[in-house]
Amino acid sequence: MTALIDTGVLFAFLYRPDARHAEAETIVREILLARYGVAFVPDAVVHELFTLIRARTKDARLERRAFDLLFGENPFAGRIRFLPCGPDIHREAFKVFDRSRDERLSFVDACLVALKDDLQSQILLTFDDALGRIASGRSR
Repeated sequence: MTALIDTGVLFAFLYRPDARHAEAETIVREILLARYGVAFVPDAVVHELFTLIRARTKDARLERRAFDLLFGENPFAGRIRFLPCGPDIHREAFKVFDRSRDERLSFVDACLVALKDDLQSQILLTFDDALGRIASGRSR
């Protein structure tokens, strides 16, 4: 089993003042316990996460915590894996992005939908209701 992690979950986990911090902590604890198998973080989510941290907090320590969570030696090593998106995923993501204009789906979200289809992943860990609706309706 595999899962994809959206930016909002990671941000809420890392940023204690976030309204959904406790919920994100529960999700990350479940990742650590392998409830979802391996959880993947696409490169697009990584880019968006660091942009969001810088824009909302300007906190260098939080940026370092995010980096260590994703790429450092920590209890999540092996449970959270980086997933690069190649040209084929970006092509599929653009199709989703183009079709989802009315939903105001971001390109990062479109990449998550394309990856979910490509990996045949059953789980998308997100707080974004619109993304969840679109992704759940596209399973192969």
